[in-house]
Amino acid sequence: MGRSTVAPSAGTGTLACLVAGGVLWTATEYSVHRWVMHGQGGKNPLSEEHLDHHANPDRTNPLALDAETLGWKGAGFALVAALTAPFAGTRRASKIATGYTAGYCGYTWLHDRMHHRPPSGPVTRVLWRNHFRHHFSTPRRNFGVTSPVWDMVGRTTEGDGPVKVPRRLAMSWLTGDDGEVRADFADDYTLAGSTRRRHSAEDLRRALADKAPVAD
Repeated sequence: MGRSTVAPSAGTGTLACLVAGGVLWTATEYSVHRWVMHGQGGKNPLSEEHLDHHANPDRTNPLALDAETLGWKGAGFALVAALTAPFAGTRRASKIATGYTAGYCGYTWLHDRMHHRPPSGPVTRVLWRNHFRHHFSTPRRNFGVTSPVWDMVGRTTEGDGPVKVPRRLAMSWLTGDDGEVRADFADDYTLAGSTRRRHSAEDLRRALADKAPVAD
């Protein structure tokens, strides 16, 4: 009697393609953040915009559905689908591109949330802390926003202990009514300096030089 075989379901194949697209996005996120945004010192529009964000960290781009951002997402989908089609076939490439686009949308939403909402659990607590260590201590390290995996692969993970945040640049969710770090975040963050000013030309100069801001 012959041995029966069960073909993998279409749903399993679809999920694998979506996951592959999401993983591909995390690699893109790390690479662009490291070599384009930080590696070019403001010499291209992406780098200029990103380093301005380092000088003004509360200035973020929330997940938007306007024509311009939808156009960028559509262009990214088409490019990934075209690049993966010769290897995966047109149908699978479309699913991979869908996972990639979802990863990009998730990154945009998560990054905005990091700057304007507190972490809500142990995983987000680690992601938030890594990201703000990148902002305030190690701008040439800790590039991953949605995942720390590529930092581990690229050996760009760095930092232990609480993140020292310049008081004038502190995230709104970090401090209580007394202006000090809220008790539930005291193990992860400390404040330094005063609140005499919010941002300055010096913050931008240091950001363009890939240096962390200093407390005043």
